[in-house]
Amino acid sequence: MLTIEYQDYDQIAKDESFYITSLVHKLTLSTAIENQPSKVRLTVIADKNVKFHNGGRIKILDGDKGLFLGYIFEMNADEHDEIKLTCYDQLRYLKNNDVYISRGDTLATLFTALCKRFELKHLVSDTPKTELPITIHDNKSLYDIISWGIGITIRNEMKRYIVWDDFGVLELFEAERYMTDWAFGDNNLVFSFDFSKSIDKDTYNQIKYSQENKDLQVRQNRIIFNSNTKKRWGTLQFFKTIDEAATPEQIVIEMYAKLKLCNHETRKISFKAIGNWDIRAGKGIWVMLKNALEDTYIQRGIVSHCTHRLDNDMHTMDLEVEVPRDEDYEKLDDIGAFLTTDTTK
Repeated sequence: MLTIEYQDYDQIAKDESFYITSLVHKLTLSTAIENQPSKVRLTVIADKNVKFHNGGRIKILDGDKGLFLGYIFEMNADEHDEIKLTCYDQLRYLKNNDVYISRGDTLATLFTALCKRFELKHLVSDTPKTELPITIHDNKSLYDIISWGIGITIRNEMKRYIVWDDFGVLELFEAERYMTDWAFGDNNLVFSFDFSKSIDKDTYNQIKYSQENKDLQVRQNRIIFNSNTKKRWGTLQFFKTIDEAATPEQIVIEMYAKLKLCNHETRKISFKAIGNWDIRAGKGIWVMLKNALEDTYIQRGIVSHCTHRLDNDMHTMDLEVEVPRDEDYEKLDDIGAFLTTDTTK
């Protein structure tokens, strides 16, 4: 059974609550895995005994299981004596900008240091080994700094890392950790779906890294490409300027990792289904949906976006699922590479 609690500032300290479940007649709970906090919107019937304040805490539980713990950031009222509350979890505080110098960090130590700086409860469940380069992050959001570390780690380890708020604790973990047995498909919990295969975003078959040598007054450009997919798709280039201190070995390793990660179509499925509070962005599920693009389709994927909707007693959810195939990452045949030099005098 779903229960919803509200705590103002004084009640948080005393661990007391207003139980407002009966006052809520609409609820949406949205989660994502790309730089967004979990977001709850509540439509509440006004009650003279409950006074809402920005910064007040909202708890949502399914039985004993915590679904959401966050804070009110916006309130609206209308002529019908309805109050709309917009709430975010702790990830919202990662929008804070700051300066941070990364020296010998891994993703885990970087994440831990930033959480401690802003007194955010946190947990590292999986520890990446990749050492991040020395970098000064000036006036960057904590989101951007952590995402920078995640990107480098993914390219080096070929493992995806995610940060989410688990009922008041920011957790860093590898995507495979929360694979579930839930399956969605034809005639099984799904109302409608849309399946896409795309090379329009995050697909690259040519990687170009440019590095300036100020002493020689030249810029060296390293390029690697996959001729097989270039024939089929044309040239889709990813470009990056590399710090002068990076060694040729470091550059080549990162370039090949980037090509391996991005030299494939992106597959996504979005669908509407019967609501299940166990599902959220960052969890893995099984998808079994026949479609006109691929005759048979049984695939596990990672939920990238999830929105639960509770309208009175009707619980539904909208899901977007990334469904990469393992074989996509293994095909790096027909690799070409060359080096060019531009004079910067």
